[in-house]
Amino acid sequence: MIRRWLASLVNRAVAFVILAIVLAALAVAVVSSLVGRSELAGQTRAQVEAIAELVASDLDARLAQRRDTLTHVAEGFSMEELVLRSRSRLLVRREIALQHMFDGIYVFDANGKVIAEYPESFRQTGLDISGREYFRQTSSQLTSIISDPYVSNYRERPAVMMTAPIFDHRQRFIGVLGGAVFLDGDNFMEDTSSVRIGKTGYVSIATRTGVTLGHGRT
Repeated sequence: MIRRWLASLVNRAVAFVILAIVLAALAVAVVSSLVGRSELAGQTRAQVEAIAELVASDLDARLAQRRDTLTHVAEGFSMEELVLRSRSRLLVRREIALQHMFDGIYVFDANGKVIAEYPESFRQTGLDISGREYFRQTSSQLTSIISDPYVSNYRERPAVMMTAPIFDHRQRFIGVLGGAVFLDGDNFMEDTSSVRIGKTGYVSIATRTGVTLGHGRT
């Protein structure tokens, strides 16, 4: 029956047209699907990039605020070295703003020894940290820095140290003011790492050398 129907040239032409229409429709559907997926992927990529930029800007602002506050407080510690040694514990206790910004606050003398800390329960007073890279950089460059991550002496917790040099009235280097942020602590780093992207997406933060600072899955 089909052979008989196709024996007619008219029927063949009709079948050819129908087949062409079906193939064209399938081609349009496939192309539309591919274009739609490409556009969706592009939109998703743009949204993820926008979220990453927002997270990075927020993190930059939080770090800058802490660095600037630490530097400002260190400038207020301008006094004779002997006076700094005798008053450092009282001075640190009074710095409520720093206490809210950092997990630990330290005053190091010019030789790298801890002469004051907050909280005092950390029991780091008297510890020699002159070998730490953040102290060497601060004491040699005489400028505020944000350290690379390191393993702290307090329970071997991973941390980042922000530092600012302390000078006396004659602009002689007499010590360092430091603020520690625990990477596994309940602080702004945890807030940043807890950002979720969709159902399974997360944020990861790393240094320029690739060392992980925060990870949304861990």
